[in-house]
Amino acid sequence: MLRDWASELGLRPGIMHTTVEHYGNTGAASVPITLDHAVRGGSIHGGDTVVMVALGGGVTWGGTAVTWVSPRDVRDY
Repeated sequence: MLRDWASELGLRPGIMHTTVEHYGNTGAASVPITLDHAVRGGSIHGGDTVVMVALGGGVTWGGTAVTWVSPRDVRDY
């Protein structure tokens, strides 16, 4: 389903990160787990726009878009 959505949105392959294939359905924890996985894997860098979306049971969902600040950049503030 996620890959279908990426295709419908016109996202290039590899731009959307998922971890369900590694950890299974982790519910609400999927967003921070996947974010950590992408950061540690070097896919997200300071200045990148990161969009995070989660779906829940029934018809619940939430999302946000942030400009990523790397931990090294935070020390500069």
